Amino acid sequence: MNKKIPLLSIGLPVYNSSEYIHKVLNSLINQSLRDFELIISDDASKDDTTSICKSYLTKDERIRLITQESNIGMVNNQNFVLNQAKGKYFMWAAHDDYYHEDFIQTLISALEENDKLVTAFCPFSVFANTPKDIISTYNLNYEGKSVFWRVLSFCLNFNDACFYGIHRREIIAGTKVPTWWGKNSITPANSNYPVVFYLLASGQYRLVGNKPLFFKKSKEASYSLNPYNSGLNPYLFLILRKINLFADSVSYIYLGSHSYLISMTLTLPVFIRISKDAMIDVYYRLKCSILSRKL
Repeated sequence: MNKKIPLLSIGLPVYNSSEYIHKVLNSLINQSLRDFELIISDDASKDDTTSICKSYLTKDERIRLITQESNIGMVNNQNFVLNQAKGKYFMWAAHDDYYHEDFIQTLISALEENDKLVTAFCPFSVFANTPKDIISTYNLNYEGKSVFWRVLSFCLNFNDACFYGIHRREIIAGTKVPTWWGKNSITPANSNYPVVFYLLASGQYRLVGNKPLFFKKSKEASYSLNPYNSGLNPYLFLILRKINLFADSVSYIYLGSHSYLISMTLTLPVFIRISKDAMIDVYYRLKCSILSRKL
């Protein structure tokens, strides 16, 4: 007998995640909506991540654990779990984030009510050590029937958290998280943004409710220079990464909209947004290198 296709596939790429993995797994398996599969891809972890994930296999039959023989990198692991998905809807999960028990139910309900929606998301909070240590809460709305308005709204409120919303799998399967060129290929920094551009260009977006249901772990940004990251190289790689980001973002807008006119029209606001971010990053890197500290 064929196994029932789940309503939702959750892709959870992990690597050396033993410090946080219990919290995210517990928040996912205890969701009020039960009809999902949880695909965990362990990227050849060297800590206790694998054994912790294996212990959950006996607790919940919806979990599928795949252990990579060698490390394939975060971006490739994100794409791997997407390719493994079978559900009508798909969402990525991160090893150190946390979900309210009604996160899936609330977003799936919105998607089921309107077949024009590609992505559903909700207000979210950023926390320090635990989900109770809230640093800030965001209510970012990219709604609109026009591709131009949705993408422009994203350029004005440039935050890739909605990457972790719930998406129609038939749409999200048409793309992948990009890998940057050259030495930048070793870092996943900014790589989720082109996927968000693609989603917003593909169809409508819905911000559901006014209550945070998603809690994102704050990531400490380091702009300090070290002996292996000195001179002009860091600035060169940063600018090249922003060029990667700009080129892929415009390309993904076309991929989602299937319109040269739309992608060309949006080229300028995308360029302005990414250029502004590049200047801010350069400023903070210079500031921290001069002061010899992290920010």
